[in-house]
Amino acid sequence: MMRKTALLICTALIILLFTGCEVISEKPIDAEYIASYDAMETVYSYKYDWLYGEFRYLPELKMVHHEDEYKVQYERVWSDGSTETYWKTVSKAEYEDALKQIEKGGAE
Repeated sequence: MMRKTALLICTALIILLFTGCEVISEKPIDAEYIASYDAMETVYSYKYDWLYGEFRYLPELKMVHHEDEYKVQYERVWSDGSTETYWKTVSKAEYEDALKQIEKGGAE
């Protein structure tokens, strides 16, 4: 029984590999830069409250530093003609390359 199940799964995967769409092109269409910043964030944790004599779920404020963030939005075209867009967090160098491509009109 287990052998038949494994054979069925392998067959399904092979069919998916041969009938799946392929990516024809992928180009950056938008870019976003978020500068580093500090923010107050609330973290809740159980602490002993001496006033009530029991453990309570209490808030605690913390200062959190967020680093620079570079994001690029890509458009992907599939072999069946459909398209999709998605955002990807990238390095500074890849962000600058994407900006150059966007200024050229997305040409690779």
